[in-house]
Amino acid sequence: MKKTWGSLFILTLILALLAGCGGGGNAKSGSNSGGQTGQNGSASDSGSQDEIVELDLFINHSWYPVRSWTGSIAEEITKRTGVKLNVTVAADSEQLPLMIASGDLPDLIFTVREPRLENPDISYPWNELIEKYAPDFEIDPVRLAVNTAQDGNVYTVLNAYATPEEWASNPYALGNDGNPGIAVRQDILDELGAKIETLDDFVSVLEQVKQKHPDMVPMTMDIEWIPQYFKMQFGIPPHSSWHDQKTVS
Repeated sequence: MKKTWGSLFILTLILALLAGCGGGGNAKSGSNSGGQTGQNGSASDSGSQDEIVELDLFINHSWYPVRSWTGSIAEEITKRTGVKLNVTVAADSEQLPLMIASGDLPDLIFTVREPRLENPDISYPWNELIEKYAPDFEIDPVRLAVNTAQDGNVYTVLNAYATPEEWASNPYALGNDGNPGIAVRQDILDELGAKIETLDDFVSVLEQVKQKHPDMVPMTMDIEWIPQYFKMQFGIPPHSSWHDQKTVS
């Protein structure tokens, strides 16, 4: 059975590890020499097309908006690691269980925690790969405890989790169930001398940004997530059906 990376992962670490091990045993090389490594064992910094290692990524979320490895961020990751991902998004919730049962698995899987993937015969344990290829990479003790499987291995690092220290260090952090939030540019807030404590403050900051920087777009959000974010701010469960009903007394 082909091994795969199990469960929800932090993509940058995965690619760093893959660069260190030349893409791993399941890597699909590019049209030429795919996955060439330098003297330090990592993928060549040049990231030219004839050195690209291609890996298959299965995203086990049919709603996921990213359907291909494109854009400036993807290109920069490929440039730095020499790794490109061939993305497939699940058609339904039954696809991954069938893949596990048949043994027809991709190189990488992006999903919620899946105990069936926490198996050394199916997935590579992160702890073994880190020890061999990225010994300087450390997982903090709290996150390590959260992600350790019953057999003592770490097959994934869940990305919808923050340690108490990370909560304390982020004044804008708000608890949620993994649904979207807004990232704030502190340098712009400092420039304006503004604070965001209410919805009116938020609207005011957007107006000030547009006045101060007319060529700047003050807020951008994924069109798929805009309604969900603002629903949550008004106490409406995400992905729920609702309507505004006025009552007359």
